[in-house]
Amino acid sequence: MNRTPNAPLMSIEVPAAPMLGLVWLGALSACAAPTVPTTLTWFSDAKPIIDTRCGSCHRPPMPR
Repeated sequence: MNRTPNAPLMSIEVPAAPMLGLVWLGALSACAAPTVPTTLTWFSDAKPIIDTRCGSCHRPPMPR
């Protein structure tokens, strides 16, 4: 077998047009802005987070 020491075992040629399409698709998906709700409410957005992450330690003392 006559092959140079650093030559790859197999090479795959990818046509330029599909490769360019994949590059553009990646660039467009990276630039897309995430969707954020425009109105946030205490009861539907903030309170569940506070209850699950902070409520077990930071709550009013129980009446005796």
